[in-house]
Amino acid sequence: MMGYDDNSLYDLEFRSTLDDAWYSVRVVLSDDDTLVVKFWNFSESTDESFGVGDFKTIEAVEEFVRRFRLPSQQLQDSQCSRLVEGIGVCASFTFRDDDIRFYDAVVEAVSFDFTPELSLFGFW
Repeated sequence: MMGYDDNSLYDLEFRSTLDDAWYSVRVVLSDDDTLVVKFWNFSESTDESFGVGDFKTIEAVEEFVRRFRLPSQQLQDSQCSRLVEGIGVCASFTFRDDDIRFYDAVVEAVSFDFTPELSLFGFW
């Protein structure tokens, strides 16, 4: 049996109901038919649980489904030229050294600085 922290089990991203940031998660069905969203690298106290009674309308179910997606693809250095104004990205924001959150964003501008030793790109 795989351990609780086996990251291969965390094959989805979920937009948390607490802070609207995206996190790597796995989903399990508990014995009482509650759907439990477990966050990678977080304690069980951060799990979010959802029961059938939490969804009063089809719209609530649809909104819940939209909170899940396949994992975001990390942009590699060789792909920086693909960044263009208006493209959607999943960007990180560091609140503290131990608190980095990921949010959907749209690139407003791109700048490139190429030198023989270094290839940098920036966007905002």
